[in-house]
Amino acid sequence: MDQIRILVIDDEVDVCEMLIHFFTSSGYTAKYANDGEAALEKMQSFSPHFVFLDVMMPGMSGMEVLRGIREIDKTAQVVMISGMHDLGVAKEAMKLGAVDYMPKPIQLDVVLEYLQTQSRNMFGNGGAKSPDSLLSNDDWS
Repeated sequence: MDQIRILVIDDEVDVCEMLIHFFTSSGYTAKYANDGEAALEKMQSFSPHFVFLDVMMPGMSGMEVLRGIREIDKTAQVVMISGMHDLGVAKEAMKLGAVDYMPKPIQLDVVLEYLQTQSRNMFGNGGAKSPDSLLSNDDWS
């Protein structure tokens, strides 16, 4: 698992540190950025397989960062995270290239299951959605 790289992008340092500790103790390589500009720089230098991106951040919003990520890397699995439970925002993020949307507070067991499933399928055509996703296949009908 040490080849799997994860980037956490959130303006809340406590959230970043908690997730980084969790990911590294679970055997993943993980880094974080606290703002959009730093995030886009790390996307280029770190080339993460997975990105956990907060929707609401000062400066560049999560949606703006997502657009920038997609210009740099179209294959990174971007999961939006947010304290807002807004289906419209989730759908917009998916249209911009996010693969999932998870509510805060983040449930670590859900994240680990998601990573394990997606890691097994990362070079396939997508893989399963997380069990705690706000979106289901029915939402796209």
